[in-house]
Amino acid sequence: VNEKARILMTNNEHQAAYMLLLGEVMKNPSNPGTWAQLAALERQRSRRHMQNSNAGTVRAFFRASVEGYESLKNEEERRSGLSKVFKSWAQLEFDIRNDGPARILFQKSLRCLQKLKNTGYSKPEMAKTLFTWASREWKLNNAIVATKLCKQALDSDPKNPYVLTLF
Repeated sequence: VNEKARILMTNNEHQAAYMLLLGEVMKNPSNPGTWAQLAALERQRSRRHMQNSNAGTVRAFFRASVEGYESLKNEEERRSGLSKVFKSWAQLEFDIRNDGPARILFQKSLRCLQKLKNTGYSKPEMAKTLFTWASREWKLNNAIVATKLCKQALDSDPKNPYVLTLF
């Protein structure tokens, strides 16, 4: 179902993807990945000002995803999932100019990554998260903060292709 929804989204069939994912979370409300995908889709719908779409709905979907990930027993799966959700949620908050909450969500995302055992996943994802946050700060003309975040990204993974584009 999730892959089919991705294909529909790629083909700009957002309403069909939305209905497919909504049906899936009704069948399996404990799947945090589907909630996260639904939140990401709803965020895109909201950005396009599609009918019956708003940031409040996106937040509710993100909250459901967070609750689902927090209930997982596997620590790595829980933390990596939470990190992705917090990062995506932070971008929503920046989109609607809730900059303070966005920064808090980026910090939560990074804390989740820092708590992961030294996996091959955490370093590149940490650098990518810092890069994403830095680019948002740069767009807000917060050059000092953006530069600091870029340095942290470089320190966390000096060979990361995203980070190398910064300098």
